[in-house]
Amino acid sequence: MSATTEEFETRWEVMRDKYKLESNFWITEMYNQRIHWAKAFLKDIFLAGMSTSGRSESINSFFDDFVNSSTMLNDFLVQYDKAVASRRAAEEDEDFKTMNSRPVLSSIHPIEAKAGECYTRKVFEIFKKEWMEATSNLTHETISKSTEEIKYRVGQLDIDKKYWRIVTFCLSNKIHVTCSCAKYETCGILCKHSLYVMKKRHVDTLPSHYILSRWTLNARYKMGKRSIRLEEMNNGNGVSAYTLWCVRSNFNKVIEQVKDSPSEIENVNNVLIKLLQDQAIRKKPLPVENVSQGHYATSCSKRKVDESLQEKQ
Repeated sequence: MSATTEEFETRWEVMRDKYKLESNFWITEMYNQRIHWAKAFLKDIFLAGMSTSGRSESINSFFDDFVNSSTMLNDFLVQYDKAVASRRAAEEDEDFKTMNSRPVLSSIHPIEAKAGECYTRKVFEIFKKEWMEATSNLTHETISKSTEEIKYRVGQLDIDKKYWRIVTFCLSNKIHVTCSCAKYETCGILCKHSLYVMKKRHVDTLPSHYILSRWTLNARYKMGKRSIRLEEMNNGNGVSAYTLWCVRSNFNKVIEQVKDSPSEIENVNNVLIKLLQDQAIRKKPLPVENVSQGHYATSCSKRKVDESLQEKQ
């Protein structure tokens, strides 16, 4: 696999000459479209770890347990709903595991600890693999050093140095590290080469600007920095999943805003208790004999529920 565009061009020319493909129309077209598929040309494009065939493979696996080539169209609609419900249930299960378990660290280094605090379970496992290789399987040699930056060649001892990666560490107040493998630029997670250099340079935490919010625990119910109003939601007869998502988003934003103030947290909690009491009243059915007694019966019933709730508290 070519690490740079120059290397790609050289290897392509060697391959073309070796197999005499100069007049092959398909090969020529593929070369003309190289910026869309060759990895050396995609290092500045964020792909979230997906491959070119990933979407097709994902859709196929999504329906594997629900439909097949003999599924009728009317049955497909039913099975599609089941597939979506299954995926949502799996996501909820993963959310529960993430929120109610602690990551298993491979070291006591604060960089890994910070990643364990921020990332979801699945993303942390990817980071952990990179971290373990960075701390146990790599070495380096210094290429150049100046007052502004240091360049290292990082790789494994048992691998030819031509396959090692170039890591640049900037000597400034803000930690800045780049690697020729471009894993962070394409996947959003620091590579083992960058982590190795950060550890060598005694960086004591994972810089926040290298933690993408999309991979974090609190990413699911956030939508920018603004709150979401009900009129922006889907209109319909019932409460849609999108509406619930928006309400959860607003709730999480409130918690984030007030978590540094005990008094504000208490105020929010009091509001929530009042809402819970109101919902308990709303969902408690009225006796049939009291329905015909009008407003007075309704008021008495509500007062009794309030007194019952206060006694329980």
